[in-house]
Amino acid sequence: MQRVGVVDTQTQSTCIHFDCIEALVWIGTENGRVLSMQPPSLSLHTCGFVAESGVRAIESVDKGLVVLSDGEISLRDRDSLRSRWLLRASENSSMGLFQCMALIDSDLVVSTSFGALLLVGLRSGIILKTLAQPDGSSAPYVIMRPLSSPSNASSKLLLCATAAGAVHVRDMKLPAARVISRFDSHSGMLSDLDLSPCPSLHAKGPTVLLATTGFTMQRPYMLPDACVKLWDLSTPSNPKFLYQVDMPALVPVPDSEELQQPAMPTFVRFGLVGGNEEPSPCMIGVQDSGLIVSWDPLNSRVHEAELHEAELHDTQLDGYMTSMEYSTTGDYLAVASSSGTVSLYSTKSAEIARVNTYERESTVPDLTPKLVPVRDQDPLSLVGMPYYNEQLLSASWPTSITHDASRPLTRIPKEVLAQAKMSDFVGYAQNPGLSFRRNQTVQSIWAQSQARAALESGFPKFRSEQEREGLGKSGRRSGYGVRDSPILDAAYPSSATTSPIPKPYRRVQIKYSKFGIEDFDFAFFNKSSPNHSGLETHISNSYTNALLQLFYYTPPLRRVAASHISNLKCSKPKSCLLCELGFLFAMLKDAKGANCQAGNFLNVFAGLKDAGALGLFDEDSVKGVGAVKQPVKDVGVMIHGFHRFILEVISGESGVGVSGLCTENREENEALETVMKQVMGLPMRGVNSCNGCGKKDLKDTVGFVVDVGLKFSLAEVIPSFGQLLEISFLKETSFRAPCAGCNKQQTISHTKTVRRLPNLLSINFSLNAGDLVETWMEGGSGSWIPQRIALVLKGAQVSVFDLERDGFNIDEYEDEQVAIYDLKGVVSEIKTGDTASRSHLVAHIYVDDESGWLLFNDFLVEPISVNEATQFTKWKTPTVMQYIRVDLNDMIDYSKLDSAVPLDSLLTETAVLNERQDLRIMSVPLAETELPLTSGYLVAIDAEFVSLQKEELEIRSDGSRSTILPSKLGLARVSVLRGKDGPMEGVPFMDDYIAIQDPIVDYLTEYSGIYAGDLDPATSTHPLVHLKVAYQKLRHLVDSGCIFVGHGLKKDFRIINIIVPPEQIIDTVDIFFIKERQRKLSLRFLAWSLLRSDIQQDTHDSIEDARAALLLYKKYLALTKEGTFEQVLDAIYEEGRKYNFKPPQK
Repeated sequence: MQRVGVVDTQTQSTCIHFDCIEALVWIGTENGRVLSMQPPSLSLHTCGFVAESGVRAIESVDKGLVVLSDGEISLRDRDSLRSRWLLRASENSSMGLFQCMALIDSDLVVSTSFGALLLVGLRSGIILKTLAQPDGSSAPYVIMRPLSSPSNASSKLLLCATAAGAVHVRDMKLPAARVISRFDSHSGMLSDLDLSPCPSLHAKGPTVLLATTGFTMQRPYMLPDACVKLWDLSTPSNPKFLYQVDMPALVPVPDSEELQQPAMPTFVRFGLVGGNEEPSPCMIGVQDSGLIVSWDPLNSRVHEAELHEAELHDTQLDGYMTSMEYSTTGDYLAVASSSGTVSLYSTKSAEIARVNTYERESTVPDLTPKLVPVRDQDPLSLVGMPYYNEQLLSASWPTSITHDASRPLTRIPKEVLAQAKMSDFVGYAQNPGLSFRRNQTVQSIWAQSQARAALESGFPKFRSEQEREGLGKSGRRSGYGVRDSPILDAAYPSSATTSPIPKPYRRVQIKYSKFGIEDFDFAFFNKSSPNHSGLETHISNSYTNALLQLFYYTPPLRRVAASHISNLKCSKPKSCLLCELGFLFAMLKDAKGANCQAGNFLNVFAGLKDAGALGLFDEDSVKGVGAVKQPVKDVGVMIHGFHRFILEVISGESGVGVSGLCTENREENEALETVMKQVMGLPMRGVNSCNGCGKKDLKDTVGFVVDVGLKFSLAEVIPSFGQLLEISFLKETSFRAPCAGCNKQQTISHTKTVRRLPNLLSINFSLNAGDLVETWMEGGSGSWIPQRIALVLKGAQVSVFDLERDGFNIDEYEDEQVAIYDLKGVVSEIKTGDTASRSHLVAHIYVDDESGWLLFNDFLVEPISVNEATQFTKWKTPTVMQYIRVDLNDMIDYSKLDSAVPLDSLLTETAVLNERQDLRIMSVPLAETELPLTSGYLVAIDAEFVSLQKEELEIRSDGSRSTILPSKLGLARVSVLRGKDGPMEGVPFMDDYIAIQDPIVDYLTEYSGIYAGDLDPATSTHPLVHLKVAYQKLRHLVDSGCIFVGHGLKKDFRIINIIVPPEQIIDTVDIFFIKERQRKLSLRFLAWSLLRSDIQQDTHDSIEDARAALLLYKKYLALTKEGTFEQVLDAIYEEGRKYNFKPPQK
């Protein structure tokens, strides 16, 4: 079951109802407002205030909507909420307040607080009959349900329950609606109940099941029943208790060390999950934790489904579950919380999910277009042109009346015209020596047209094509420069598509040629200067690229990650996200504009079960041929969850706090548990206060993300950014729990406030404004997000000032905490407007004074203006923002993060996963005399790989093939040899086999030398290590300035996912290469031809290959010194032609 929609009603939701006629979800709130939402996105359909007090219940009928509150009950129209009739409790003092209601045929039964039942005509709203409680009792009914009798289909039975747990079955056809049976469901109070017609649990006829939840009286206390009770009402006059199902144990109340709340099943519902004809499991919502338990009453199994807790947390619930409801079809489940958030879940796609069987089309009001005020004397240029939402009429003209305009004539150089001679109307001239060959056109019109076509299509030609066609760099870059706003810049190149989204903001995709991904021209998309690197997209969960870029340009996080990978303190040898983040940051630093990929980081992230439970995995980010279409996930909600999750995880991995790291509030900062909490945490204080006795419990916590929501509203004026941020800093919720002070079940008020202003302000921003965005943003030209703000903390109240608009004098706040923040970056969601295609994320980041603001759209990097970062439109909305203190460098002493633990011990020890006696270790670790490694230290390297995923191809009808998804290779073995002259030259000091956890589809034994079982710790006789251990060794060699010698290192380093500066790479495939011959020589042929050595006889061996590359490099140095290298290389090519560039068979 996945969450498909979420909405915030701004006030606590008291009830939910799925319409039985139209495709609407009705929500009632505690302030008397009723809203109708259209699933699955929960877009607003109707909204209005219908009562002076909270809405208790909602029922839908053919004529409209019945709404019950404490003081009134009314029948209202669906579209306008206009009242057809209204019955007030104040009209009769004997009624009291209304409690609940139930529909029986064409009448409405209403329970009052004085214990009476009112039979109200549904058409007229007139009280037809008043019924008293049996035995003169005044205890009111709090829950009523119509009950169908399997033995008598015409019966009119009503199931009624009191708050004390008594359950009555009343026959409405008998005089005074006599009670035909009664029983006590719980010895204490009743929480909830539900009825379900269900196949027989026994051998006889159908059975009606009743499920109840409640409390047990254990004097002098009333304790919640941690169970669900089931009753058999197949015979209404003789109810039978079946069994009870025990629920999970106690869970702690948030931010409290003393209060403990049982995981009692507060709500119970039966439903038809998946729309099956047979009854589905019932769903039980637990109020305190949001846990949802699925239970099948037919086989008495209970299994906990933790994923619902994660999805409720995804909806940013600050409170607790207040209600839940199933649709009659079982396709939708709605859950409400005390904070006002309502989430909608479904097991089906939006195309087939239904609210009810009929789903009559809802009426939609006609939208009056907004008129542009214009006078007769106003020029039409002030009005402007509308956005084109569909193809223009001129695009459909027939070809008989249209023709393509001819290409403009090429300009002839003035040097040629000066010497031209005319004969009749033909001119001729001698070649003026402008490097033109005979019969050559003046300009390469064809090449220019190809380059222009590549620009207009948004994709460059492959590198191999550019080399063949001689385009070089002429068609790879465009000088658009910084634009004031792509939203209004009509001069920006656009394609023939009607999309209002400018090209830099559209989704970028990688195209593959027969040479693989290395043939794709990533440099075409990078227009930053100096160059900054983008991230590739062909990896699962690459939706996180934008936020990872923002993390990279966040100085505290970048320094903490760099410090973490520069020592051996990490306690996780296998899967440490902070280590992988540090490795990724190191790659982005070394790449200098070259494309990078976050593959290693995302692979570790994909292995975290908690992330999967939170719904943070993007299964559809990489699709191939035959992939099953899944429901489109809300990428904005996913990035919010990833933002919170990743900061919490790496905080736990960053290690204990460092003394003196923060220069202000040292004692308070040193008390924080982790380094991340010290440099990026937001200290908060939670207070739990009992509304009965006033007992208070305090608990200090540290968060990382502030949730700010721009909720839909009927207000005409949009609130300022500062107003929304101020509200988000102060969180107030309430919940029911036993109080340790008064030993009673009480309402506990929970308040969370800010203790100290943070160094960085990380914000999750939720926007739900629809078409009002463009009105608020004045057509896209406004900047609602401030570039600089000031925060003032006075007591528990935080005030926010926009320094560009608000008057602010820092001298007025000498006694308060004051901090000034600059906008560092904004992650925005780009919405295509097509429900079938998912949105994607881009990042606007202020890098530094030299580079300014940059747009990061995966591997597209382009300079932008600050206005482009702070404005948003209907198709570009902010999801994550980050503000950074202007005095951050004075707040943090980064020198405290420097590690005194050298990494050389990685290369002097051999720690393996499979300790065994027959282990074949081929390497000799570095000796102490060989350390420390100095810059320029020569090493030889080679790696072997296995296939984790086959490539997916599309074969067209003409027989041509196109790569849809390239094969995925994983590092299986890496060997590094000493290259320094001496007795140990060519001896490996690193020969690691990688324990791969992912399924291996092909060991590629012929090319890798890896056999099945070589990478399994249980069977392998080779030294196995985790990928992180081998990667950390290679990272240390790169950082030490080692020079790597090998053959085809570019592909090896790419699969390993490490960036090595070009000045540290010596590739023999490039040394022994003549460009004019257009053929690169294999390592095996070079070793045979130049070294007279036969390698790779049966399979490949990384030690043998690395040693051969080292000897080839040494041979190259000798030939260069002798001055004979060119002649020898020509001879090698001639010999290659003779033997087809393969060693002859012996």
